Amino acid sequence: MSLENLKGLYIAHRGIKTDTIVENTIPAFSLALKKNVPIELDIHLLKDGNIVVYHDNDLRILMGINRKISSYSYNELKKLTFPNTNTQIPLLSDVFNLIKGKVLLVIEIKRTTICNTQKYCQKIVKLLKQYPYEIIIQSFDIKIVHWFLKHTNYITGLLISHPSGKNLFTLYSLITNTNLLVSLLNPDFISVNYRIASSKMVQKFRKEKPVLVWTIHDQNQLEKVKPFADSYFVGDFYFKK
Repeated sequence: MSLENLKGLYIAHRGIKTDTIVENTIPAFSLALKKNVPIELDIHLLKDGNIVVYHDNDLRILMGINRKISSYSYNELKKLTFPNTNTQIPLLSDVFNLIKGKVLLVIEIKRTTICNTQKYCQKIVKLLKQYPYEIIIQSFDIKIVHWFLKHTNYITGLLISHPSGKNLFTLYSLITNTNLLVSLLNPDFISVNYRIASSKMVQKFRKEKPVLVWTIHDQNQLEKVKPFADSYFVGDFYFKK
């Protein structure tokens, strides 16, 4: 896949969830697959070395369990289901078996404390090599991004957030410091919070490489950000058209 092909995409953020379908699950990915749209998902490393698809560091919000996901083995985790469903947290390999290259997968790699960056990335790549289809990698962790850029051929991007609150100095610091970081790291693309998509730093980068934005939750946000980005991580509203 070329970087040019990373433009003009509307990517289902954590799959497509509904009132009865939970994000980042096999049903959410199945619905995205049915609609033939690219999928973004998040992965974590468990204490037994298995890699699962889930967003948060703990199970508090979606399952009401105040325990870090990294403290589970998969045998423990698969005994749990999301409330009012029979749905479990899937292994990344389960998602691979479902998708089989039918749509593009964008994988966000979450940080881990279980092992060092090199061992963590090596574990992930060992699994990725079993999936002979297109994959895009992204992470907030600059060490992970750097490792993938240096040691693999996967298209790899840096995730950039927006500071919480309304502290303009914090925002200024973020933009100026990130400008230097992006220049040094030289990722294949950047994936930014839609609130900073129009910044000079982001638009300067966009002259050479793709800019993706997250997460768009309504049509009004989408229309505002379109002039400043190349592809979009969109919420469920987009697929109800």
